Amino acid sequence: MNSKLAWLGTASAYIVAIFIAWAVSSSGSSKIDEIPVAWACIGLAFVIQIAGFCVAWVKRSEKFFDALGAITFLAVTWLAIWLADQVDTPRLLLAAMVSVWALRLGVFLSTRIRRTETDRRFNQIRNDFSVFYMTWMMQGLWVTLSLAPALVIFTANYAISFDIYFLIGGILWVLGFGTECVADAQKNRFANDAENKGKFITTGLWSRSQHPNYFGEIMLWLGIAVISIPTLVSWQYFVLISPVFVYVLLVHISGIRMLNATAKRRWGEDLAYKKYTQSTPKLFIRPW
Repeated sequence: MNSKLAWLGTASAYIVAIFIAWAVSSSGSSKIDEIPVAWACIGLAFVIQIAGFCVAWVKRSEKFFDALGAITFLAVTWLAIWLADQVDTPRLLLAAMVSVWALRLGVFLSTRIRRTETDRRFNQIRNDFSVFYMTWMMQGLWVTLSLAPALVIFTANYAISFDIYFLIGGILWVLGFGTECVADAQKNRFANDAENKGKFITTGLWSRSQHPNYFGEIMLWLGIAVISIPTLVSWQYFVLISPVFVYVLLVHISGIRMLNATAKRRWGEDLAYKKYTQSTPKLFIRPW
């Protein structure tokens, strides 16, 4: 990617984030000194990324990239709760859901990067200022778009109650979070077994989906989006792009696309691998 495209990507991240901040705060939103809380929260997400980039650029290291992403989710969530006009049980439960997910993901990814010592996603970009900077800003956009439905709830200036949407969304979140945890644990156990060196996993949930962890990730954010539906008014409906964004990100940008390219280089000529990819769904978990 050339410098012009990188700066265009960065500008696009800022524009989308500004629009989401405006949409979230467009109706019934908490304010601090006439500044919508949503603007402060989304602004914090990008301030953290800029600070992270500065340190990473000086050290030429991306080792704390994923950990800082998880920290940003926590910081934005609890700033929203702290600044909200009202704090009630549904808000706190939703904040706990986001926090549990962020803490688990942060610990999991940080442990993995310490084991591998490097993140191959950054091999070609850590020394390119514009592209490296854009990558950090895209992480800020990831936090913004993923959290947008929850931010509508956190920053609403009225009481939130439990309803059928919260129940359905909560069930989706539990199923998604559980799927992601189980899939990651199964793959981690497989990778840590010396007998499996050089092999690809086809057991457990991985026998029913090539990427069950990503399926769980998409499902849990879909659950949070469902929870937010009764709260949405007018332009706020745009925040329902959250699970769509997560799907596109994981399937077509940084997740499945990159992993499948690596897998094809390693096992592309392996007949067992070809059979596995042809008979196993790429994302959705086969129920049998």
